[in-house]
Amino acid sequence: MKTFFGSNIKGIEALNVITDLEMPGMDGWTFALNIKKEAPKTPVIMVTSMNEESFMQNVKENCVDIVMFKPFRIKNLGENITRMLGPYLEYNL
Repeated sequence: MKTFFGSNIKGIEALNVITDLEMPGMDGWTFALNIKKEAPKTPVIMVTSMNEESFMQNVKENCVDIVMFKPFRIKNLGENITRMLGPYLEYNL
């Protein structure tokens, strides 16, 4: 099994990845691009405090499945996770 950047997240076991755009050491774009290279079908949700216009001007390739703009409600995060996991849950139920 592959791991992402020496972390304990095993690509085969990662059902969903949530990342922030601005992080120390590695930005969210780089992180998301690397995840998609290792496991292209892994859904990636990116959260950001950027406004939508600025975010869209800086989009990097097709590495993010859902963008959530801060502040957001935890309920909305849960709904997006459920939506991303829907095909997996249907297949494994």
